[in-house]
Amino acid sequence: MREAVRVALEKTGSPPLPSEVEGVPLMTTLGIVEGEILIYLERYGAATLRELTRTLDWPARLVTMAVGGLVRERLARAEEFDLEVVVEPVGKPTARITTEEPVPEVWGG
Repeated sequence: MREAVRVALEKTGSPPLPSEVEGVPLMTTLGIVEGEILIYLERYGAATLRELTRTLDWPARLVTMAVGGLVRERLARAEEFDLEVVVEPVGKPTARITTEEPVPEVWGG
C-alpha cells in the first residue's frame, strides 16, 4: 500500500510526506503540525489556510490534514469566506467540553 502511494505521488510530481521518507508515523507528524498550527493561531488569532501553508514549513497536504484534525477535535474552527478558508481557535479546552457546536457534515458532523 505504501509503495502504491509513493508511486502515485511521484507520478503527480508531489514530494513524499516527511513521514514516508523518514519512517516516522504519520500520526506523530500530524500531531507536530497541529501543535504548530495551534501556536500560530494562539499568537495571531486567526489565519487563512493559505497563510498557514505558506508560513509553516510543512507540505500543504499535512497542513490541510492537521487543520481537519483540529476541527474534528473542536480545537479550531474553519469557515469558508469568499475563496479562502479562515481558521481560528475555538477557545480553552474546557469551553469545548461545555459548549456543543454543530459540526458541518463535510467535516464529519
